[in-house]
Amino acid sequence: MEIADFFNFLVPFHEKFSKFYSIASYVISGVIILWVFNLIAGFISRTYLLGKAFGSFYRNYFHGFVKALFNPISHLFGFKKKIQGNI
Repeated sequence: MEIADFFNFLVPFHEKFSKFYSIASYVISGVIILWVFNLIAGFISRTYLLGKAFGSFYRNYFHGFVKALFNPISHLFGFKKKIQGNI
């Protein structure tokens, strides 16, 4: 038996392996795309929750003090003028 006969024996295995490799590469690509999408969605969700927590903390504990501080200043510069007429 020569080496050329051995290669002819491996041709069906090569065809099966190339099909498997093609399908596996598509599956891995799909998994990577879904993982990146999940990563971005997680970043968006965590950013939203962090902003909501910070905003709630600010609104509950600091907003009254900041508003009391800037209210007289805004009246000095006339930022609180009432708008007359229909808009």
